[in-house]
Formats: sequence, C-alpha cells, structure tokens
Amino acid sequence: MTREMLSRLFTNKNLDEVVSIIDKYKDKFGLNTDLRLAMFLAQVREEVGSEFKVLRENLNYSSTSLVNVYKAFNDKLAKQYGRTDKQKADQVSIADIAYANKLGNGNADSDGDSIYMKIATHKHFN
Repeated sequence: MTREMLSRLFTNKNLDEVVSIIDKYKDKFGLNTDLRLAMFLAQVREEVGSEFKVLRENLNYSSTSLVNVYKAFNDKLAKQYGRTDKQKADQVSIADIAYANKLGNGNADSDGDSIYMKIATHKHFN
C-alpha cells in the first residue's frame, strides 16, 4: 500500500497516516490480498466519498440512555461507564460492551483496535 495508490481514490492530505494505519492492521482484519484490500477501499470510497476521514462513533451516552439504547447494559454497567454529573462517558468501554460478540467481534475484553474495521471487513468479506 502506498500513498500514490491511495491518492487515486482519496484527496486528503493525511494519506501517509492512512497508509500507515492500513499497513499496521491489514493482516489483522483480513485485508491480506490485493483483491480484499481493493474491495475494502472501494467500499470505503463509496461510503465516505473522496476524503478519507478518521471518524469515531459518538458514544457519549448518559447512564440513563445506555440502558435504553443497548441491551448489553444493565443499570450497574450504565452507571459505571455512562456519562453522569461526576464523570465523562467511557466511550471505548461502551463500544467494547455494546458491540461485543457481534459481527465477528470478540468479547468485551478482547482487543478492540477498531470496531469499524472489524464490522466493515466482516460485512464485506465473510
């Protein structure tokens, strides 16, 4: 994967960063053939357009909202990880719990480097 290759699909200036992230995680997420990498990049291009941005899902849920939005949260977990007057939401832990054991993700304690990468590669290659 090179910057030049990505520049044919995406216009942003941080392509070196994108190349380094893809190179770091491509084997872990099954982007280990030219065809799989091409399919993944084509899907990303279709979904985000010509600018490859780093996006994060907003999981800044209050403890009250967590139990209503995600079945995985009970009152105890929601109070532990959700936003309250005394604490910020622990968005990484919320993602780990909310998406655990879904779409090929591991359990809540597994290495959750990139939920999006896990979902995207599972959705399009499995």
